[in-house]
Amino acid sequence: MAPNLPKTFKAALFKEANAPLTLEDVELRQPEEGQILIKVLATGVCHSDAGVQAGAMMNTFPRIPGHESIGDVVALGPGEKKWKIGDRVGAPWHGGHDGVCKACNRGLFQMCENEAINGVTRDGGYAEYCLLRSEATVRVPSDIDPAEYAPLLCAGVTVFNGIRQMKITPGEIVAIQGLGGLGHLAIQYAAKMGYRVVALSSSGSKEKFAKELGASEYIDGSKQDLGEALQKMGGAALVVTTAPNPEVMKGLIHGLGTLGKLLILAVAGEATFDTIPMIGKGLSVHAWPSGHALDCEEAINFAQIHNVNCMIEKFPLAKAREAFDHMMSGKHHHLHAHSIYLPALTAATTLARFYRAAIYNAEHVWPSLSPHGASPNIKITRGALTLTIRCAQGVLPWTMVRSLAQGFLKATADGFVGGFEGRFVWGATGVTVYVGLRVDALRTV
Repeated sequence: MAPNLPKTFKAALFKEANAPLTLEDVELRQPEEGQILIKVLATGVCHSDAGVQAGAMMNTFPRIPGHESIGDVVALGPGEKKWKIGDRVGAPWHGGHDGVCKACNRGLFQMCENEAINGVTRDGGYAEYCLLRSEATVRVPSDIDPAEYAPLLCAGVTVFNGIRQMKITPGEIVAIQGLGGLGHLAIQYAAKMGYRVVALSSSGSKEKFAKELGASEYIDGSKQDLGEALQKMGGAALVVTTAPNPEVMKGLIHGLGTLGKLLILAVAGEATFDTIPMIGKGLSVHAWPSGHALDCEEAINFAQIHNVNCMIEKFPLAKAREAFDHMMSGKHHHLHAHSIYLPALTAATTLARFYRAAIYNAEHVWPSLSPHGASPNIKITRGALTLTIRCAQGVLPWTMVRSLAQGFLKATADGFVGGFEGRFVWGATGVTVYVGLRVDALRTV
């Protein structure tokens, strides 16, 4: 046993199928090769946990649920090279893969033929400690609130990854059906990705909430047909379903524009679709299974940079059953079964977050903003961040390039106040635009 670790720990578990959660003392095991042990700081409560309770998720009993966990590494398995003691990490739905099947060879680890699932096929995070498989563990920034970010390891990565896999052009209509745990995050992610977001709901009660999250428009399904209303707007490039209702789902196909896509992210059983508009307009139906460790890290980074916020309620571990019952009642946004730890945000971590934002935006956001070949280059010198963009003459007007550059830096500096300056230079091979931001002038707001 490693120093300062107890012999037993508290965990909320299901002893048998359909049994309630009970708080038990569980023996603490040391990590084996390929494993790490974490002290859990926060764990999300998800509807999938009800499937674990029923024994309907390929799980055995007793089982500790929880697949949205964040904690600190406290012990390492023999020969561990990726992680070290003290690292802040996360445990998502995807809990491990074999690395040799066809899906793994394609990098689709969350579709592994022999996938392990945290809190389902292996014990999860409704506990003080949790064993994780090293290859599926997520790196988490140390300057975030674990309770607020834990749901991004399931609901967050599901909507973030699903939407980006559809490769929709920024500015197009993306409609989000449902405003629950998945939907309220989908609206924020889609809005921050640059889409015209339309919220779809069965009543008008959540309109104010949806627009606060970033929806441009709101359609009340009790007053008008959702598909017809979307067609009046020109048709959606993408409709994302986050609430499991097959009847609503099949009608949404009529709200898609030419080559539109319907993305199913909520398990709803069998659904039927009218094939006439699908053939006539080239429509397609898609689904996407959450994400692997890197997907989760990118979902978290995007949320941190662009202020995507998860609406949560907090419960201590001792009230895990109350948290679970509250989630099942439907009177929640997204819940956590743990008290939390929030480290202080220092000036150093503030600047570090800004640098990370700039680098992330260069790698992931810029390509979607400029599909015409303009290439960005970031340089940080003496407290100043400069974005240099080069593109051939005639490809893009220099005013557009400069506007894109300024928008890029403003997005990077979201949540900060600083000074902008810019200039452009014509050259033999094209135009170079310099847009600078004084990092040493930043202050948080």
